[in-house]
Amino acid sequence: MIRSIVVCNLHQQMVRELGCLLVSDRIAAGGQLPREEVLVGRMKVRRTLQQGAMKVPPRA
Repeated sequence: MIRSIVVCNLHQQMVRELGCLLVSDRIAAGGQLPREEVLVGRMKVRRTLQQGAMKVPPRA
């Protein structure tokens, strides 16, 4: 079976990771996201990319 290939850029990956972090049980409802320095270090991205990903509105 041939599977479709999903190509996404680093910004899309960052947005997806943040979304997964929010909907998983790793952060309690009303809890806080890790500090910016922690997210940047964990995902090995630049601060500007992380800041841009945080501004993406949620999908309805």
